[in-house]
Amino acid sequence: MLGTKAAMKILFALTLIFCISLLTPTVADDEGVAALGKKRVDAAVKKAVEYLKGLQQGDGSWAGDSTYEKFYPMGTTALVLFAVIKGGEGKDSDCVKKALSLLKGMKDFPGTYSTSCLILALVALVETDEDKEEEEPGEKGEKKGWRTEPVADPDKEGKKKFRKAPPWLKAWIQRAVNYIVRVRTKTVWRYPGGNPGETGGTRGVGGDRDASATQFVMMALFAARRIGINAPQGIYPQVAEYYMRNQEDKGPKVKGFPVPGADINLKDVKDMEKRWRKEINKKIKEAAKKAKKEKEKFTGVDPRTIPREVIDEKYGNERADMEARGWTYLPKEKHGTGGIAAFMSVNTGTMTASGVIACMLCKAELEGTSYYKKNGKRLRKAIRDGLGWISHNWTISQNPNTPKEDSWRYYYYYALERAGVLTLVHKVGTHDWYKEIGERILSEQSGDGSWAGASAAPEQGFQVFQHGPTWNTSFAILFLKRATTPLIREKTIFTGGDYLGRGKKDKEKKEEKEEE
Repeated sequence: MLGTKAAMKILFALTLIFCISLLTPTVADDEGVAALGKKRVDAAVKKAVEYLKGLQQGDGSWAGDSTYEKFYPMGTTALVLFAVIKGGEGKDSDCVKKALSLLKGMKDFPGTYSTSCLILALVALVETDEDKEEEEPGEKGEKKGWRTEPVADPDKEGKKKFRKAPPWLKAWIQRAVNYIVRVRTKTVWRYPGGNPGETGGTRGVGGDRDASATQFVMMALFAARRIGINAPQGIYPQVAEYYMRNQEDKGPKVKGFPVPGADINLKDVKDMEKRWRKEINKKIKEAAKKAKKEKEKFTGVDPRTIPREVIDEKYGNERADMEARGWTYLPKEKHGTGGIAAFMSVNTGTMTASGVIACMLCKAELEGTSYYKKNGKRLRKAIRDGLGWISHNWTISQNPNTPKEDSWRYYYYYALERAGVLTLVHKVGTHDWYKEIGERILSEQSGDGSWAGASAAPEQGFQVFQHGPTWNTSFAILFLKRATTPLIREKTIFTGGDYLGRGKKDKEKKEEKEEE
């Protein structure tokens, strides 16, 4: 049994979790989604998908015209495939069929980044194959969005869909995961052949480890895990140690804010979620039975009628200060003093978000293990302080702490989407990250549906890196569609009405009563 304090922590987390449910932004109280407007987002995404479909080559590939896009051709194709699937293209789409045919023809897997993007695309295809778009919940008692079918367990549904997937698709994902596990270096992963402008391949400037390739691998392993394909658990302590060791040792103090993914045991939250699901399904069944008995049409059940306890806004360490401690692209021991090494040795928004992503996925996997019992506090602090760094250095005009306005900016937007979703954070400090960045992204879409490419690094005697419109448009779609699958995935439970404002309103009522 959970103690009162633990239960209150969990219930508070659930209010945030259900508010920022990210498979489909359906919660009316989610200020970010409401402000952007679902129709507006869908229209932008549809236009972007059409733009990408128009770029597809006859062989099914997406080539791109920038340095990175050409350097990782299969990775570019897999990334765009992932984006168009998340943007609404199904398995019967011609562009999806052509891309899959090309990728299936590969004799071997083309490195960590490209294979990770491939896994993300293939799992998305499995998970979205039978998904039904849910309506937004109605307001003021309207029936729109009411439940008429039982709420399924998302984890079981993912594995069920995987069992129904074609044998070739299941075998393909399994082989890709096996490859990813096999090519891990000492502790984490590295882009194949280093980076453009480097020398010595994987043993070049960055050695055999980097924070960027590793976050893509971790996202791929997380995706595979959702459908029942697991990587060896021994990987996760090593990845966690790598990131904690390479995070800044110290940083300025930052006013604390809630990070439910770090602050609360996810298993406890999932257990609570199951109880809510059971209660709602019971109510649906009873209402349907009653309607049948009385020979009335069953119109559904408003899930907001399920009562919830009053939540104390002050819980756990949500008010505890953070330290702004970021991450760099290269590990500490590989930092150089000039040129590309120096550029890759500074803390940036993209790499700090990558650190948060990797640490959060390690926490989710390791909770309950002997390693976590010993090191969980360090891991939780790493996650909180990473978000503290992003809050302290907040800007949406560029990738924080980079020397050029457009240095990997759209890559940063997508990295922050993943970090925000996985940590269950609605606001980074005082910033509604989805609303603020979403508005910026929507304002920058070109008339043809694309988002322009940009230089990604300063010219300092080495090859200029670029993200072209193919990648940036893919990143924009993935951000706007909130493409990352949350660790707690229930998107249909709405209880107690105004989630974010409930605690405040209850407090005001209590104060008014005391005054009387």
